[in-house]
Amino acid sequence: MGSPQHLNRAKYFRPTIGTDIVQRYRLWNLLDEGSHLPMALISAPAGYGKSTLVSSWLDQYNIPFIWISLEKEDSDLYIFLRNLIRGIRQSDPDFGYRLEALLESPQPTSFEKISTEFINTLSKLYQKIIIAFDDYHIIQNQDVHNLVSNYLKYPNQHIHFLLSSRSDPPIHIQEYRYKGWLMEIRARDLVFNQQEVTEFLSTKKIDELNETDITNIFRITEGWPTGIRLLTFQNGGNSSFKERINEFSKSDLFYIEIIRNYLSRSPALEDVVLMLSCLNQFNHELCDHIASIVELESTKSQNIIDTLINDNFFIIPLDDMNYEHRFHHLIQKHLYKQLHSSWSSERILRIHCASADWYKKHNQPGLAIEQYIKGKDYTSAVELFRDYRLQLHEKMNWSGLEHIIKQFPETISKESPEIQLSKAWLKIYSGDVFEMFSMIDPIADLLRTKEPNNKFLTAEWKSVLVYELYNVAQDYDSCIEACSYAIEHLPKEHVYALGYSWIFLGGALQIKLNTAEAVKRVKQGIAGTNNKTVKSHQWLVICYLYWISGENELLIKSSNSLIELGQRSNNMEALVNGYSFQGIAYFALADFKKAEDSLIKFYEIRYSAIGVIHFMGMVALCKCSYMLDNDTRLQHALNDLTELVHTQKDQYFAQILSILKAEISLKDGYNKLALSQISNLGEIPLVPLTDFYAPQVIMARILLSNESKTDIENAEAFISQLEEIIYRTKNNRFLIDLLLLKSELELTTGDRSLAKKYAFKAIMVANINKTLSPFLDISSQLLDLVKTESKQEFPSFYSSLIGTIKTSKSKNEPHTLSNREKEVLELMKGNFSNKQIANALFISEKTVKRHSGNLFKKLGAKNRREAVIKWQEMEM
Repeated sequence: MGSPQHLNRAKYFRPTIGTDIVQRYRLWNLLDEGSHLPMALISAPAGYGKSTLVSSWLDQYNIPFIWISLEKEDSDLYIFLRNLIRGIRQSDPDFGYRLEALLESPQPTSFEKISTEFINTLSKLYQKIIIAFDDYHIIQNQDVHNLVSNYLKYPNQHIHFLLSSRSDPPIHIQEYRYKGWLMEIRARDLVFNQQEVTEFLSTKKIDELNETDITNIFRITEGWPTGIRLLTFQNGGNSSFKERINEFSKSDLFYIEIIRNYLSRSPALEDVVLMLSCLNQFNHELCDHIASIVELESTKSQNIIDTLINDNFFIIPLDDMNYEHRFHHLIQKHLYKQLHSSWSSERILRIHCASADWYKKHNQPGLAIEQYIKGKDYTSAVELFRDYRLQLHEKMNWSGLEHIIKQFPETISKESPEIQLSKAWLKIYSGDVFEMFSMIDPIADLLRTKEPNNKFLTAEWKSVLVYELYNVAQDYDSCIEACSYAIEHLPKEHVYALGYSWIFLGGALQIKLNTAEAVKRVKQGIAGTNNKTVKSHQWLVICYLYWISGENELLIKSSNSLIELGQRSNNMEALVNGYSFQGIAYFALADFKKAEDSLIKFYEIRYSAIGVIHFMGMVALCKCSYMLDNDTRLQHALNDLTELVHTQKDQYFAQILSILKAEISLKDGYNKLALSQISNLGEIPLVPLTDFYAPQVIMARILLSNESKTDIENAEAFISQLEEIIYRTKNNRFLIDLLLLKSELELTTGDRSLAKKYAFKAIMVANINKTLSPFLDISSQLLDLVKTESKQEFPSFYSSLIGTIKTSKSKNEPHTLSNREKEVLELMKGNFSNKQIANALFISEKTVKRHSGNLFKKLGAKNRREAVIKWQEMEM
């Protein structure tokens, strides 16, 4: 499942234990005792041996563990979770794919949704495991802290979190302490006692120290393990060590002088160590390369690294091959300060650029770009970004792309067409398409001045431009030209741009030619494409084409092809798109049970879809749940849509959600309420109706249901707009809705003859592909007309329609009561109040009132008593 991700082994490498390790049994015992609790916290300032303690304990403790060395970027909630998932997968390869899909969702996802999925995912671990977070104090994002806190409300008994930190994290420590869920080790516990000082000094071959000497060591270091280690760097034999003890003050800055004294033993040692303080990790080959560039004296970096390791100079191995290393963060900080006071700015910039050159040569472009930027070689950074971004596009690594873009200064970013185009794709992927439109012209200006003859970048710009050409300008000739140019000239690695160029090409060809020709052209493209992402987009456009043309059976077949492609290639986006269209096709056929099955599969992986498909799939699930009288699922789906609108902050989606709620009110018989729900929505963009929901159709239906002159005039205006775009775009799917609206309009204005004509046309179009669902939303008067017109001319369609009406929830059949409505009536017979009925059925009072309104309308009753009497008469 999922796409393979590069694993930074150093991040999960537990530091090895040096030769001067002290056997800290008293602390190991504390960790043993606390290992059955949800969490252990080791909190103390730098240099108290927190990491060494945990690492040495894990050596003794025979239980699986994950070690995660936290870094600055882990403060990003998404990066934190991705790194945790990848770490746990080292022992459980199937862990966390649903959570990962949520993190990779194209649109923003609420913290609450992520937190819930995180808790559910951890709850599925059934084997004891320790998760050790080293340097947790680096985390500065409260969302990460809240995530940990939320998990600890419902901890898994098999998981033990172990946090080492320089300060107490804001995660309700007092509460966990009160509950007895927390084991704590603090600075006072970590300081060396006299026995441990003696043991440590013996590893340094410093013995014959008397009690006064030990007291002086405590005076200087206050038992600080790092301080004691630093003292030993001055060891030149027992006597010299004893003589120098009293030279140091109690100041906690004494170690700075010790570091300087240690480095001053050799100019070559000092130069290399200071040079390496620029890097978060290093190896001897990288060191030799940088040393040659910055013109250090000829020396073998491996020898110097070996010296640092032998002297235990706070150098930490990052792999079991003893190849990659880093300095202890505390020491690195002071080394870096000393570097800036000793070396020129120009020479320091050369370090960064030299390291960037080495990373580039060794195929680590992300690190190379970062170092070029630090070295202020923006030309090289942008040049390398040009190729590397296509790798990120191909892998759909949007977070990695965004991370790199953010490192560029804005003055550089705004002058780079590649960076600006990548920003545009990030907006498209996250669902901010209308915001992206403002970037199109500035990018065109950049291309004219910077890259006038670059066909690749021009092709990419055109693949972005088509979003505006198709949806806003509705210039389909230009759309075909732009898509064709993009498909011909885009690099094969630019799979997302290629895929969406095919989507818009197919849509524009369908409008300018016909569905069959558009499908033929796209299938030719599929035959010539090997990339799974491009293929999935090509099948996606075929689904769109069959949806627009209303060819339901062909839509089911093409959605099955998309699902099969997703299953074969582990492409979650193909799967979610396939299930969405499969559910929509079954909904059109009024096979609501099959539609529900497909839409539930869609729902489980919905965060792998781009914003519009995610949203429209959820709308389809709401409508399906309504038709199946599943109030619980309907309410959950509406809540999820509300949350999606809140996190997305998309005005168009917010308008559609309001219209969907108004449609439900209309179906329940609350015409005035539905009208009030759409009264203040403002102007809604009339884009080509390629999605499941056409808001203007519902608006017109609501207006017609209220029958006032003004409402009818407004409905007529909507119908005119719909008619123009539906015929122009050859949209057979919504042509049925349009014809039914025109029939409803004529019935309202009294022209029954013209109403019959439009109804007959609607039946004729619907009969071709057995599209039944639009007929379940019309008024009772129009439904009677449809039955009359279809019974003689289209008997098969008539039978299907009648069968569907009898088995589905519809306000048009007043004597058909749902099971829930019957339950409400039974309780009404017992004179239960609305609140008592709600409690008995585990629903809200608002839902009880909605059911009551439906009952009164269906039974023609004015109150509860009449409703009960009429129902009893029906049952006799």
